[in-house]
Amino acid sequence: MPTLPRTALHGLSWPVKQSFARYTAASPGGGIDLGHGASVVPGWDLVFAPATARFDAASGDGEIGFAGSVRYTGHFGALEVTVRDPLLRLTAGTGVLEIGEPDARLILATVSCAYSVGDDGASVWESLTCTLTASGIAFLGGVYEQGTPLDPFSARLAPGGSAVGS
Repeated sequence: MPTLPRTALHGLSWPVKQSFARYTAASPGGGIDLGHGASVVPGWDLVFAPATARFDAASGDGEIGFAGSVRYTGHFGALEVTVRDPLLRLTAGTGVLEIGEPDARLILATVSCAYSVGDDGASVWESLTCTLTASGIAFLGGVYEQGTPLDPFSARLAPGGSAVGS
């Protein structure tokens, strides 16, 4: 079966922080568990399924939500981090990437991204920057400093969605 390129997948394609994923996977008792609509593709990219979208292409404002969870574990349970249901909140192409439950969200990263329409009519957001916030430091175990670059992401939604307008 051929592997789809990252830019052809619908949803949020984002490895979060590859060095963190490799570390947890290699640690004693470590692993990465996927759930609720998340999947993985070659190259450590995690794909979160599209869930909700409200975006104005003319202004660059909106919210694009994704479903799925990725649970990183290590050191026989001493390390446990779950990235759940990412949400992009954008104003003129900059904003934040949140994770968590609807009533307990954490702003993990500040982002800037470029919006375009793919050849197939899909809405596409490519990250230009994605950096760790102060609230994300403790979430990732205090290993990284505020402003640490997280891995780039790509978000893609099917064409014709009523939530994406021009």
